[in-house]
Amino acid sequence: EEGGEGGREGREEGREGGLPADAFVMATFNQLYKVAPPFWHAWANALRRAPKALLWLLEFPRRAAANLAAQAAAHGVHVSRLRTARTAERGFHLARGALADLALDTAPYNGHTTAGDATWMGTPLLTLPQDGMHTRVGASYVANAGCPQLVAASLRQYELVAVQLARRRATFDALRARLARHRWTSAAFDTARWVRAFDEG
Repeated sequence: EEGGEGGREGREEGREGGLPADAFVMATFNQLYKVAPPFWHAWANALRRAPKALLWLLEFPRRAAANLAAQAAAHGVHVSRLRTARTAERGFHLARGALADLALDTAPYNGHTTAGDATWMGTPLLTLPQDGMHTRVGASYVANAGCPQLVAASLRQYELVAVQLARRRATFDALRARLARHRWTSAAFDTARWVRAFDEG
């Protein structure tokens, strides 16, 4: 499973342990081979437009994380705006994911387990669906969790939503509260409903 494997103990990466309390933390815990250049450009643009934002990446694989740090500098983003997380035991991985403000999905390959993890832990997921099931998983989680405004129609809108949420804390807080209310009744996590539908189908 993405982000939860690796057999290493996670380091303390809470707000008090490396994530500034006043930062808006945008995170992607997808394996880094999923980060296509257009999305990296959008994230770099969002960081430049939202001065208090940080980008938190899963350091998997390590070489990719180092390459992305170099690309950040090439896009005018100081390396101090990036944070990395090691792979970790699943329980710790889920708990630290809740410390992020906004989860950033990738395309054409979405997070699958990571999209569900973010939504379950109450972290809003920003996603951009395209053609094919593998790029619409994030949108399914987001729509079922009652946050359709997080399903972008274009990469430009994806970047704009990230910037707006990073710069408008009240708007973001209202969105996160909405997710907290709706995720408990989301079809994505209603196992009993899924079992009934399976039995009836």
